[in-house]
Amino acid sequence: KGNTVEALQSLPTGEQLKPTLKHSIAFWWIDSLRIALESKRQAENGDLDGAKVTAAALAKHGDALSRVQPAAAAGGELSAWNRAFRATEVLASELNGRIALAGPPDAHGSAYNWYRSASDRQRPATLLYPPAILGPMTSRVGDYFLFMKRPVDAIEAYDEALRQFPNDLDTLTSLAEAYDASNQPEKAKQTRELISSLK
Repeated sequence: KGNTVEALQSLPTGEQLKPTLKHSIAFWWIDSLRIALESKRQAENGDLDGAKVTAAALAKHGDALSRVQPAAAAGGELSAWNRAFRATEVLASELNGRIALAGPPDAHGSAYNWYRSASDRQRPATLLYPPAILGPMTSRVGDYFLFMKRPVDAIEAYDEALRQFPNDLDTLTSLAEAYDASNQPEKAKQTRELISSLK
């Protein structure tokens, strides 16, 4: 969740990245993040048409990234390329789910498929790398169910997300809301106590 504008501003600028362009593919992943965050910002501001256009740009960026694999292998960055490519796929799916859920009611059902796709694509970090995406995409599945007023299904999804990312604060916060919505005040209280103990 967090602050989208601050996240966008924290990324290196194109000018700052120029010295690395000939030596690394890192800018591809940074551009993926920049495009995804811009689309998220647009959706949060109610500009769904703009968000859709930007999400389509992320899909094209992912296609271009797929063609960089041979250069990444030749430059010794195949593992980094793989992480960036897979994470870009996850971001694109999550983004399309977010746009669908923010759109008209007849589009809400497709949000589940996009979020589940993002969850299915997310893989644990390997080779002692930190995760490319810091939160569980299965939590978005829970968000979908909570939005659709299906708190019991949301609880199941949040529990799955917490098995993947134990003690994730955003997921725990949403889980407490789902317990409230399903009339389980004691479990909501215990979850909020756990959140307080983790801060």
